[in-house]
Amino acid sequence: SKKDLSDLEFVCDLGIEWLGLSFVQRAKDVKEAKKIVRGRAAILSKIEKPSAVDAFEEILEETDAVMVARGDLGVELPIETLPPIQKRLVRQCRHSGKPVIVATQMMESMINSPVPTRAEVSDVAQAIYEGADAVMLSAESAVGNYPVEAVKTMNSIATEVEKEKTYRQVIESSRTPLKGDVSDAITVAAREVAETTNIKVICCFTETGTTASLTSRERPKVPIIALTPKITIARKLTLNWGLHCIITEELTRFKMAVVNAAKAARMYGFAKNNDKIIVIAGVPFNVSGTTNILRVAPTKSINDNTKDKIVNIKEDLPPMAKVELIDEPFVDVYPDKEEITGSIKNIGTKRADFVRVIVNLWSPETNLIKRDSVFISGKNVKNYSGIKSDATLEPGSSTKFKIVLTPVSYTHLTLPTN
Repeated sequence: SKKDLSDLEFVCDLGIEWLGLSFVQRAKDVKEAKKIVRGRAAILSKIEKPSAVDAFEEILEETDAVMVARGDLGVELPIETLPPIQKRLVRQCRHSGKPVIVATQMMESMINSPVPTRAEVSDVAQAIYEGADAVMLSAESAVGNYPVEAVKTMNSIATEVEKEKTYRQVIESSRTPLKGDVSDAITVAAREVAETTNIKVICCFTETGTTASLTSRERPKVPIIALTPKITIARKLTLNWGLHCIITEELTRFKMAVVNAAKAARMYGFAKNNDKIIVIAGVPFNVSGTTNILRVAPTKSINDNTKDKIVNIKEDLPPMAKVELIDEPFVDVYPDKEEITGSIKNIGTKRADFVRVIVNLWSPETNLIKRDSVFISGKNVKNYSGIKSDATLEPGSSTKFKIVLTPVSYTHLTLPTN
């Protein structure tokens, strides 16, 4: 109807990440919704009609996520058919790497009672054992008398179930053969390497969310960090199982992806210095569907005494020139300082006309990145902003430098030998 279209435009303009599509009966319903939404939100299809169950494979191809709405399904289908249907739909969603929610009447008694029935606890636990990405409350939190207790109880059930050895056994036995493309192979390999070695966390860089979703599908035993330059993707991915989403800068080099991942793992407490992490990404960066690299990397780096700032460095050195920091392999700046000082040396055989250092400052308070470009020159030690230095650094010579920064809590400078 015209009102439906008007309502749809209204909510899309609000900047939502997910749009729930009720009473989906065929794949065409999802396609039509996508045309109207025009990429402004992801589509979550509610499966609550028998026709949707029959056409589920086609719907799953088109939708971005699924909700198994048992309440309406139970009205339209024989009640005894619901458990096998739920199990089949959840497993198909897991195989495709698309998030699935199990919803409706999970803890119905908690509308009027502060504690659930034993049968309801088992119902929630069964959804977790099946591998659902999320379980959902309806009337319990919408109109119930104990909404907080309902949320706490559901969360405690999920947490307790995932601690059990039986949960891992069920998840591992329910994995299905994959399609066989490179992205599938990389994410499967990441899980297997993590579970057979002493890996602390899997860090995946994702442009559209696909790599992170495929990693989540594998249900690894270690945590997953999803790093993306797009805040909308980070928000959307919170629906997937096990993903800890972090906003990062747009990258062009895999080396900086490793540095970014190591710092994020340490800052958020997933790993310590000298621990190992897995980094997966796609090269070229910022192109969807290119997941093709897996690396096991150490997290050892700087002595990070702060917990609220990360800085990522990208360096451009003239061809044939080799420049390094000679004071120490890195320089730290903490809240009481506003400048970086140190010395650099040309250890190559060619003259270094300039060294450009791009300092990226990430603030978790705003989830924004500020990029400052400065030039460290050889003989004429000054600060530049977007201006090439005419001074030079002769082979074998060294000089001191100073970079004045705007106040930040923490920064890090490194110039590895090129």
